[in-house]
Amino acid sequence: MKKMIILSMMVALWLVPEMNHAQQSTKTEQVVVDLSPNQPVHKLFPLTLLTVDGEPVARRNHQIMLDVGEHVLTFSANIDFTYLNANDKILRSRINQRKYDDTLTVNLEAGKSYQLAFDARPRKVEDWKPIVLRVIDK
Repeated sequence: MKKMIILSMMVALWLVPEMNHAQQSTKTEQVVVDLSPNQPVHKLFPLTLLTVDGEPVARRNHQIMLDVGEHVLTFSANIDFTYLNANDKILRSRINQRKYDDTLTVNLEAGKSYQLAFDARPRKVEDWKPIVLRVIDK
């Protein structure tokens, strides 16, 4: 009986580090994604993340952590109208009707951080879209 107890304790002690190693290897690395470029003069506006891979996002921070890999992100653009042509009613109408692209597919790599922005530099609203503004190596 003592031999069984000792044997089972030895097996348990041997398995604990193995289980911890298995849990660590299945953890996926995450990267920082910044959604606030703060460059309205250049018509690069902040974004509000709505969904990641079709799943709604509860937090509405300017920085989020996402797993490494490819993701489809859906945004709401935070356009500051003071930096756009104030007299252009057609432009405002198209912005309000969301005639621009609001999704971005991005492949996030380990060891990097990403800054995303809503690019409103093109003349046509239909050409506006979220972009990867900057990728920074850590």
